[in-house]
Amino acid sequence: MNWYVLFVQTLYEDKLCAFLNRSEGIHAFSAKLEYYRRDRKTNELKSLFPGYVFVKTEFDQLEFNEWLRKQEVKKGFIKQLQYDHVSALQKEEIQILTVL
Repeated sequence: MNWYVLFVQTLYEDKLCAFLNRSEGIHAFSAKLEYYRRDRKTNELKSLFPGYVFVKTEFDQLEFNEWLRKQEVKKGFIKQLQYDHVSALQKEEIQILTVL
């Protein structure tokens, strides 16, 4: 299972997750944090990493790049995070995220 990170416009995380999750073999999510609002006296959710969407898939790097290029959604999507042409998260990074 490979993990990828997409950089998106803030407040478009949930819309893009819903769109991506309609595809078979893709699980997209945006990490959320529950906090208490004293002014409204309620618990609410906010993004732990605003502007980022995490994608879990069986696709390798080339397959995911090609799949992402073919998608028609452009509103809210900015780019795929990459370092030295590799965007899949490493095992250590995945372990940190799963603890959160």
